Amino acid sequence: MGIVFIGALTAVGGGTLRDLMLGRDPVFWVGEPGFVVLAAGPVIVVIMGIATGSFGGLMRDVVCNEVPLVLKQGELYLTCAFCGAAAALVMVSLGWPGAPALLVCGGVTFALRAGSLIFGWRLPVYKARPPRA
Repeated sequence: MGIVFIGALTAVGGGTLRDLMLGRDPVFWVGEPGFVVLAAGPVIVVIMGIATGSFGGLMRDVVCNEVPLVLKQGELYLTCAFCGAAAALVMVSLGWPGAPALLVCGGVTFALRAGSLIFGWRLPVYKARPPRA
C-alpha cells in the first residue's frame, strides 16, 4: 500500500503545486480530472511543465527521507522535464492535437530519464578553481 501512496503523491503532487502557483481553484484533480487546458505563453507552459514534473518527485523524496533528485549534482531530472515540456510545446505549435503532443512529451521525458539511469548520462558539474595569483 505504501508504494501506491508514494506513486499517487508523485503523480498528483506536482500538478497540484502547479495549479496552486497558477492560482487555479479548484486544482486539476478536483475541478477537471479528465484534462488540463493550457492557455498561457510558451515560457509559462514550459515552466509549469517543469514544475509538474519535478515537484511531485521532490515531495516523494522528502516523504521517503531521501535526498531529492532535483538537488543532486549532475542528475538528469529537471532537464528531462524541460525537454519533455519543450517537445510538447513544439508539437502543439506545429498543429498537433493535445493528446499526441502529450504522448511525445512523455516519450521524450521517459527516454532521457531512462537513458540517464541505464547509460549513466549526467550533466557536467561545475568545479571551482583556486583563484589566480
